Amino acid sequence: MSTPYNRLQAYLDQVAKHPGAARAMAFGDSWFQYPLRRYGDLETKLSRHFGRRLLTLDDSYPGRDAKEALALLPRWSGVARHLAEQGTPLDLFLVSMGGNDIIGQDFALHLKRAEDAPDGQSWPWHPAIPPVVQRHIRLEALKRSFATVQAFYEGVVLLRDTHAPQAAILTHTYGDVTPMDVPYTFIGFTSGPWLWKPMRDFGLTDAGEQRALSRWLLESFCRMLTFVARSTHAFVVLDTRGELTDPAGWDNEIHPEGPGFQHLVDRFWVPAVDAVLAGAGTAKKAATRTGRAKKRSATRSVAKKSGAGQAAVKKAAAKQAIRRSGAGRARVKPR
Repeated sequence: MSTPYNRLQAYLDQVAKHPGAARAMAFGDSWFQYPLRRYGDLETKLSRHFGRRLLTLDDSYPGRDAKEALALLPRWSGVARHLAEQGTPLDLFLVSMGGNDIIGQDFALHLKRAEDAPDGQSWPWHPAIPPVVQRHIRLEALKRSFATVQAFYEGVVLLRDTHAPQAAILTHTYGDVTPMDVPYTFIGFTSGPWLWKPMRDFGLTDAGEQRALSRWLLESFCRMLTFVARSTHAFVVLDTRGELTDPAGWDNEIHPEGPGFQHLVDRFWVPAVDAVLAGAGTAKKAATRTGRAKKRSATRSVAKKSGAGQAAVKKAAAKQAIRRSGAGRARVKPR
């Protein structure tokens, strides 16, 4: 069950009402909150699948990038701290972040024309720099964007390690996006295209090279996430880059339609969440068993002490009775 962040108290009430349910926090972009479409996004479909088994506080927003998300980490940390102090820490963090920085609204900030001077010669997240990248990407600008995304994910790890160290972090690498002249539209509102139009404006018009550049960006993104995952624990990267290869199944160039979202949920997200919930359930059972064992041991100890005390009282009473009867007087020594 998903609860929007602006209904935080409602979420806390649900946690108190269903102490046996797993607890999650979701923060992301339009892949977690895709507006004005009936078929639902990744987070909505996950919530429908798990129902009250998984109580999720969702603070996602379309168009959110890593820079904005970094600024929101303190408020998410406050919620995680509160839940931990209540004895109901989070079990799971669901994250969809970086798409707008890499292949979305910020994409054009990294582009240049082929005749422009190079902007950087090296790239830390991929050993090869294809010719199309060398011609059209400002590598230093892209490094700064990747550094912001990396800082965000490392901030999530710190949040988790501080307030819910047993929790897992799940994130993803989006899908096989295809630059094309297909924007997001709804009743006269239009947004995008985020890839195709800037590429065309900067002189990159070959469809094959456009797609090669997009895939290189997502592969670099995946490598960065994998690096973060290797430096911590329980950080799961769902590598979905090779999925949804047919552009006909996309609502626009960077968002799939309902069946695409459903495919990713069924194949990747549900099994990953199931694995986390199974582990959380095992841990809770173990904690319950440990608590019961400690309670039994304490009860036996109290009973034992209580029994020993009663015996001591009886023994003292018996000695007093003997003294009063004279039976306890010293014997006469034989002559």
